[in-house]
Amino acid sequence: MEQESIDRHINILSEMIELIEEECNYAVIKEIEYQVDEAKEEVLLNLTLNRGTRDYRVVMNWWGHINQLSKNMPSYILKDIHNAVCAGYLRSIYAELKLQRDDGLQLT
Repeated sequence: MEQESIDRHINILSEMIELIEEECNYAVIKEIEYQVDEAKEEVLLNLTLNRGTRDYRVVMNWWGHINQLSKNMPSYILKDIHNAVCAGYLRSIYAELKLQRDDGLQLT
């Protein structure tokens, strides 16, 4: 995998981390790791979240697909992660479209 692609994937994953930190009220991010999957040509984000005395792990790729998660992860934490990533990106897409419209650009 080329370094330019790796950097692009990590930038997107970093944005996801920020969204998760803002929206996930029930757990805090304890550890962040990136892993390059050469076979799939993508970077995976390995997050360890902590709630009290419990750690939970979630692994996702740069477009938000969750590949793995702890079996005992509470559904409300998973819901917060999903909603943060999905809603965050939809908000940014909407804001970009609105900005283009306000600038008088033609949307194709």
